Amino acid sequence: MIRLEWDDQTFSVGHPDLDSQHKKLRDVIIDFATHLNIDYCESQVHARLLGFIELSKEHMMCEEQLMKTHDYPDSEAHHKIHKAHFIKLLSLVSDDEKYEQKDVEHIIDYLAQWWLSHIQNEDMKYKPFLKKKD
Repeated sequence: MIRLEWDDQTFSVGHPDLDSQHKKLRDVIIDFATHLNIDYCESQVHARLLGFIELSKEHMMCEEQLMKTHDYPDSEAHHKIHKAHFIKLLSLVSDDEKYEQKDVEHIIDYLAQWWLSHIQNEDMKYKPFLKKKD
């Protein structure tokens, strides 16, 4: 898995709640990867994935509300990106709660890549709008 080290200059969007949520999502991904290598268990994979999805949903709702509050002009486009990601996350959930280890490795890689690229390429676009209103 790629390294997910927090650096304020690279990842901070300038809002303490959103930064905290981004860190929590990162921590969950790291924890997921760590436990995959230590004690692989399909039921834990399922629970962790569902937990990550719920945390992501809460974060996206909070982020989108702040975008509206701060008059971010691309909030609708950002919402569509979130919606596509949420659909992708749901597609990763196994109906029978069975996960092969190699598939879980791909899931973790997807989550890590998405976390990195979404913050750096999408979330940073609204950073100036959050600063204007503060």
